[in-house]
Amino acid sequence: MHRLQQYWYRTTPLHLALLPVSFIFRLLANMRRMLYRSGILRGEKLPVPVIVVGNITVGGNGKTDNHLVKFTKAGKFVMQIGKKNQSKGNLDTQNVKEAADTFVYAKTNELFVADGYGNNRIIV
Repeated sequence: MHRLQQYWYRTTPLHLALLPVSFIFRLLANMRRMLYRSGILRGEKLPVPVIVVGNITVGGNGKTDNHLVKFTKAGKFVMQIGKKNQSKGNLDTQNVKEAADTFVYAKTNELFVADGYGNNRIIV
């Protein structure tokens, strides 16, 4: 194993101290999953399309991916906002830069983007 891998996978006292917390987290996550699968908890179908950023990697999610990409549930491409490696900063009206989060306001069908990792703004 490479030295960097050995360093990454080493066991420290902090790892051992957090081990019980990881078991509790796993237990709670499994219980939540079972509640959704059994129908006790239900997902919510939103009335508007939602753009997902960061959870689905399409072509990368690095420093030059200055765009948002939207797909249907079946994986069909719908639209793209911005272009790769084209951000020109806070005043750029065509691209984002390392967007942190998104929110769709259903009443007006507006997409709010927290463009805060690379830029310091919120865009609508």
